[in-house]
Amino acid sequence: MPNFDTMIMNSGGLRSLIATGMGACDVGSTSVAMLHFQQRHVNTRNRMEAMQQQAEHFEIEQVVRSEMATLISNPGQSVREDDMPDPVTFYRVQMLIAALAQAIEFRVKRLIVPFACNADHDRIARITEQLTLVLHLVELDDAQAIPVVEMPLLELTDRELIELGEQMQVPWSKSWSCRNAGDEPCGGCPACVSRSQAFQEAGVSDE
Repeated sequence: MPNFDTMIMNSGGLRSLIATGMGACDVGSTSVAMLHFQQRHVNTRNRMEAMQQQAEHFEIEQVVRSEMATLISNPGQSVREDDMPDPVTFYRVQMLIAALAQAIEFRVKRLIVPFACNADHDRIARITEQLTLVLHLVELDDAQAIPVVEMPLLELTDRELIELGEQMQVPWSKSWSCRNAGDEPCGGCPACVSRSQAFQEAGVSDE
């Protein structure tokens, strides 16, 4: 099995773009593997294409694709956003466990998770508690193989995320936020509106 230093969760979105850029810059693209969960959403193809474009941009050759249809209580619905209530399927917990399993299989030293919640401190605390619980559960099975889990974007506001990405000169066009499918983002769904507001607040062009 190839030897990688870092595995980065990547959904094809803005946060994934920035986190992937950080990881590739930190250890080099040849030491990075991207992890993409394929879920049954209306914009699955758009997300996957954006993820692949990011991999090509950062010259990351190893992309691990995993089927995770059960992460959403209704597989046919649109992509979840951070302001939506947690489904009964324990979305983040399942995703963290699945990501850790992949990271352990590839024997990486660290796993980068691009979770962010626009500086909502209650949600930051909840995600941190969930990670602590997941790590404890995994340790009960095999404490030696657990990689370091990093969430470098967790405490940033949406504006700060855009400012960080701009400093890194990431290619914004290689990310997909819209909940819908199509050749172009719809511009009207909550994800598109949130993205537009973040760019406006940061004074950055979304191009």
